[in-house]
Amino acid sequence: GNRRGAWLSFLSHELKNPLNTMLNALWLLRERGADAPQAAEFIELAERAVKKLEERIRDLRTLDQTISSLPPGWEGRLSVKRK
Repeated sequence: GNRRGAWLSFLSHELKNPLNTMLNALWLLRERGADAPQAAEFIELAERAVKKLEERIRDLRTLDQTISSLPPGWEGRLSVKRK
């Protein structure tokens, strides 16, 4: 329910930010040209964003593998301890 919605919202944010960074870097390259003084900086921004996106995708795969390995009915036994 609500927890899932919050998690999906967080995930959407985590994936959307690097995508927006890449799109902006590519737009700047197109607008200012690949020979612009900042071109290398724009490319570096896009590369960092791609790496961040790859990290998030790896995180999702790890989460999926972890959840897949849990026994049936684990959801009802999950408890979160807060300090």
